[in-house]
Amino acid sequence: MRVAALVTATALALVGGLPQVAAKGKGLRLVLSRQRGAERCPGADATRAAVAARLGYQPFSAAAAPTLAVRYRKRAAGMWAVIEMADASGKRLGKRELSAQGEGCEELGRRVALAIAIAIDPLASARPVKREPDSIPVFPPRATSNEPPAAPPLPPPAPAVTRSPAAKPARSTFQLSAGVGGLFAVGAAPSVNGGFRVGLRLRWRQVSLGLAGRFDLPGATDVAGGGEVSAGLVVGELCGCYHFGPLLGCALLDAGALRGAGRGLAGAENVTLGYVAIGGRAAWDIHIISRFSVMLHADLLGALTRLALRDTQSREAFWETPALSGAFGLAARFKLM
Repeated sequence: MRVAALVTATALALVGGLPQVAAKGKGLRLVLSRQRGAERCPGADATRAAVAARLGYQPFSAAAAPTLAVRYRKRAAGMWAVIEMADASGKRLGKRELSAQGEGCEELGRRVALAIAIAIDPLASARPVKREPDSIPVFPPRATSNEPPAAPPLPPPAPAVTRSPAAKPARSTFQLSAGVGGLFAVGAAPSVNGGFRVGLRLRWRQVSLGLAGRFDLPGATDVAGGGEVSAGLVVGELCGCYHFGPLLGCALLDAGALRGAGRGLAGAENVTLGYVAIGGRAAWDIHIISRFSVMLHADLLGALTRLALRDTQSREAFWETPALSGAFGLAARFKLM
């Protein structure tokens, strides 16, 4: 009842002059388009047939001046239909929108046909859909002999009226995507350094869980007395996010190793130290085309393991990991499932 009331309200508010135009035989010109992702929606011929079945006559004409335009398109929440009416001069007389959840378009197509039929004839919703009989009963000619005439054959049974099942709500599905991108970090090494990240993300409704690998290039700094020390992170990243439309708020857990090295120093050694940090991320996922998007993100991490690169003899610290570090990056994302 709620869907029927919505379609009726949409149709009656569309254009007040449609009944007079169709009744005088002038007809309407139907223009229908289906954008990318809406190819399964009914075409122009199917829409004309569905409206004619509702009204009992064909209200459309290719040469008619008044134009009724229908556009189907796909959105993240489901399918969308826009119905517009314009007069011979191109002036818009009315515009209404209908939507349906899920990937299918059959139910939305029926709503569009019903809305157009009601706009032309407000009583169309109460009129049964016109169906052609399977066959016409034929009676034999009257007998001319004294024998009693044969009984006429029984007419065929009325065709069964099949009711289409009610539209099922769209099932929630998982989405799997892969991403690769670059970043630059502040506070994760002795100097500002770059790196890259690759990973996978599994999303369900408004939440997602990502697993990625982060590989930083070494960042170096000079030390007093000559020489330099450098360090870079190699970590695995667990990221849980909540999606606010294209915006994301995430919690991060990084665990891996900090690789340090010294050059030009007496007794310089390469070291690998365990590294763990937690923090948060703010991101913006920019949709480009059907399966491709670009994500901008900013991370803030707090180190749970404070590390230091020291002189092997005096134990003097050349560099220590700060309490906080940040990373800013750009990643390309591809939807796999």
